[in-house]
Amino acid sequence: MCEQFLSAGFRVAQFYTDYKAEQYEEESLARMNAYEEQALAQQKQQALDASEAAALKTLTQINSRKREAQANHYANMAQFGASGADINSASFQAFLKSNREREQRDSNLLRLMGREEQLTKQLEAQQAGIAQEAVQSSFRSQMKARKMRRIGKTIGLLSDINYSGLMGD
Repeated sequence: MCEQFLSAGFRVAQFYTDYKAEQYEEESLARMNAYEEQALAQQKQQALDASEAAALKTLTQINSRKREAQANHYANMAQFGASGADINSASFQAFLKSNREREQRDSNLLRLMGREEQLTKQLEAQQAGIAQEAVQSSFRSQMKARKMRRIGKTIGLLSDINYSGLMGD
């Protein structure tokens, strides 16, 4: 009978040490999960910040191109005026029109390239958010599986105990 009590005691001690080891593993997994989530949240924020920076960069480039076009326009007007050419002539007006059209095309191209960069950064942010949600979901699933294994081990321990031998039958 003493042997059965010792055997049951060892099983309980083994169960307890397994339980504590699993608790430590869970704490470690929770910390690792928190770090990973934090890194993904930071990555997402960086991508969103980069998207905003791309939008501002685009506006700066467009404004710079407009200033350049305006400076060219004034320089052309001054040069043609100083040369004595008729500023109201059809050829001069066509020249100015082609410059305005070129400036408009350049601005549109800058907008398009900036929007592409902005969308790329927004997509990166979205992907980081999806990865963060996946990490959270995976962690919850792992914790549920661990709890179910622990319940199964408890049931197994309880079913292995020879109760009739412990009662002295």
